[in-house]
Amino acid sequence: MNVLIDKYKKDSYLQNEEYETIKLTKEDLYLGNLILVNQGNEFKQKGVKLLPIDNLYFEIYCDKPIYVSQEIIKPLLNLINSINARKKLIAVSRYRSEEEQEEIYNNSILENGIEYTKKYVARPKESEHQTGLAIDLGEIVENVDFICPSFPDYGICKDFKDLAKEYGFIMRYKKDKENITNISEEKWHFRYVGTPHAKLINKYNYCLEEYIDFLKQFKYNTNHLKIEENNSKIEIFYIEMKGNAVEINLDKHKKYNISGNNVDGFIITSFEHMETNYEL
Repeated sequence: MNVLIDKYKKDSYLQNEEYETIKLTKEDLYLGNLILVNQGNEFKQKGVKLLPIDNLYFEIYCDKPIYVSQEIIKPLLNLINSINARKKLIAVSRYRSEEEQEEIYNNSILENGIEYTKKYVARPKESEHQTGLAIDLGEIVENVDFICPSFPDYGICKDFKDLAKEYGFIMRYKKDKENITNISEEKWHFRYVGTPHAKLINKYNYCLEEYIDFLKQFKYNTNHLKIEENNSKIEIFYIEMKGNAVEINLDKHKKYNISGNNVDGFIITSFEHMETNYEL
């Protein structure tokens, strides 16, 4: 992955009349694979499009299908299949409603105490599980811990962690980022952000909070972050949300992914030469 910082020409769209104007509203700020959900940024999206994962795909913690965002089904199952992990990993936790998250949080306080709960269980509206973009996995053992499943740094778990970035997933809560995320290390918790973002987060050893801030320097009308890999050209840039709506002009010949960051703006990722394996 070659990362370039290149000067964006302000009049480039004026030289090519084949562009479209996209209007982004306040509601769009809360949508997308790069939304940041934590103690300072509550989950505000209204409705999550979910699909089930059941035992036909790989082992699950309970007898009923679990649900995740439809965005992560294909990359997750491709990753599972690539390491032959269908009968070796177990899906422990998935999408949760606000009510479920509140119940888990309160029950953990009763069973484990407040200090333990604050380390490993997010409060309602502050949990990534409400996005449907996060999943907790563990190795298959006799007694699976629902809060902290076993996910060692060897074997099939290591294989999953090492390849996760190739399919758009990051290990969300690392030990050296606890002072930023305010969550203790969770080796089992993986968040989908899409590629190339997962690769960049891994390359720079960022947590999602740091990555969101990092991208703000690559503004719509100034510098873009450019990546060249496998004959593919990718550009990433940020546009701040001002007022109730913002408008941007996008080249019709490129493919785009637009995500709110759930904080203060939008991250736009453009793709050229789409014979790439990137998952949006």
